[in-house]
Amino acid sequence: MWSIYWRSLLGVVLVIGLTSFLYRHLSVLELIVNPNYHPAIFWCLTSLIFSVASLFERNGLAYVFWGKKLQYTKHYWRSLNLITIVFFLAFAVLSIVIHYSFNEVFWSYYKLFAQPVLLLLCPLLFGSLLKYISKHNKACNSDS
Repeated sequence: MWSIYWRSLLGVVLVIGLTSFLYRHLSVLELIVNPNYHPAIFWCLTSLIFSVASLFERNGLAYVFWGKKLQYTKHYWRSLNLITIVFFLAFAVLSIVIHYSFNEVFWSYYKLFAQPVLLLLCPLLFGSLLKYISKHNKACNSDS
């Protein structure tokens, strides 16, 4: 589980770095009038990078980097990819909901503290969830 956790964190950092690079050089932020939408658009672009990568590699971007070293099933890699895409889309929606539902102080605390904590904890939860699902699937397959 720890092997997929730190590799997932590294993959997320690489994709966020790529998103930041594209953000900076494509001047996407200049097209958006309201700066409060910037985090949501950033997370949507991050999700888009994972989605586009899955068009070229069905098992996802994490598989491209670590699929040969970590011998997981195709179902595991595809589930991890789908969970990652949904996670970043949920991050985008959550940032918009919090922006419109709470005051500006809470919004800034969310951006500064909650998002980094979620970025660190969620891959750990994803790894645990996928490990549980894998064990459950093996148990079901062995019973059949």
